[in-house]
Amino acid sequence: EGLRFAHSLLPHDIAEKVGLKSLRYLFVVDKEMSTNLMCPPAGILSKLVSTYSDTKHVLFDIIEVADCCGAQGVEVILDKRSHGTQSLLQPNLAAFQGPALCVHLQGVTLTPDEISNLFVSTAPFKLRGSTCRYGNGFVSIFNITDLPTILSDDSVYLFDPSGTILSTSLAPTGGPGAGTSVGRAFSFVGSDITTRFADQFKPLIGLDPRKRFSGTLLRLPLRTEEQSLGGGVISSASVSVRGAERLLTRLQRHAATSLVFLSSLQHIKGSVFERHAPSTGGVAGHPRQLFSSSIATSGGTGGSSAAEQNPRSMYTSKEWKKFGNSLISSIFKGGNSSPKVFTIDVLTTGDIGDEVASTSASTSASTVVDTWVVSCSVAAGHARELAVDRRYLSFILNPVAAVAVHLTRNGKAVTGAERAARKALLMQKCEEEQEQEEEEERQARARRLRAEAAEV
Repeated sequence: EGLRFAHSLLPHDIAEKVGLKSLRYLFVVDKEMSTNLMCPPAGILSKLVSTYSDTKHVLFDIIEVADCCGAQGVEVILDKRSHGTQSLLQPNLAAFQGPALCVHLQGVTLTPDEISNLFVSTAPFKLRGSTCRYGNGFVSIFNITDLPTILSDDSVYLFDPSGTILSTSLAPTGGPGAGTSVGRAFSFVGSDITTRFADQFKPLIGLDPRKRFSGTLLRLPLRTEEQSLGGGVISSASVSVRGAERLLTRLQRHAATSLVFLSSLQHIKGSVFERHAPSTGGVAGHPRQLFSSSIATSGGTGGSSAAEQNPRSMYTSKEWKKFGNSLISSIFKGGNSSPKVFTIDVLTTGDIGDEVASTSASTSASTVVDTWVVSCSVAAGHARELAVDRRYLSFILNPVAAVAVHLTRNGKAVTGAERAARKALLMQKCEEEQEQEEEEERQARARRLRAEAAEV
């Protein structure tokens, strides 16, 4: 099952061009270029996904992971293209060569164990010495995909929690996991696997088979309506290209403000490969950029070092633990909790998504500079005592408070009326999107019911 045969007179090179692989080569790939990975079972994931079923936060969850890992930036790419289906690791993987959301975590690589753990992590949880406090790792990606593909360092990882897609082996005796979760790792550096299975690896944006990948790329093929009709093992929700566009639009609106409170990310970008763009993939393909938000710290009122001039250093600071003893904390009233004030400039290019007609601050320009004033303080007294109390250690509390105020845009003061108008416009857009999503879900539900009736 799943094998394709060619006539014995068909030359080997022609057979490979039409997607037929020799069984001997499949054995070599299976034994020398791939390994099995730990993959969370569908039962656990389905419970988590049903609990955290809101797709609106999937990109923000990934961004928080990137920030905790120390990534320099994140680029989200909506790839609307359909890629080739001839030279694949398995014939049935053709169903996942269509449109996908791709998220590039720049400057950090993830190990297979870290990825597997992120599939079942819920806030709060520790990651590389930092704490993810709000999102749920990679749990929410299964709201939009059944087969996440991840490129990191020298390997490509495929995860099939349902066990119904990936084979347990590329050899002819291998078959689908029969309900048992399957994870596979393929090493591409120093091998010809990306040439032999060109269509399989071509959608991985930035992959250069000659060298290691210096970041992490998540490719999330959008779950089609056809794939969801059978009532998916993990989630039965489908995601259209239009739905993925809404996710990117939502990120576009909040990218600049998100950067103010993140610890390591310097920029967030959004791009798109249009449906009919050349399917070159790899280093040769370049998506069209929709927006870019980047951060620069102007300075602060406390300290003299570069780290002290950055409010982000206070978000991850552990200095407050020095006064963790309850007696010392009560004597010194929680230590020094005087606030520090910083200014942060955020540069945004492209549509910023919150256009409000204004005479004092132009929002129609393609490039804007927003200045924020941020006040940070390490909490004193009782708040700090709670953070070090053994009874609450599982909550990983961090007694730091920060407040940001949008001060100027392009050097002109932002008034209270403009802030209120911008908030009202954002709320209106959110309500409109919610109505669109509900209508699309009603239509999809009706189509599923018709399909089920037709089968009966």
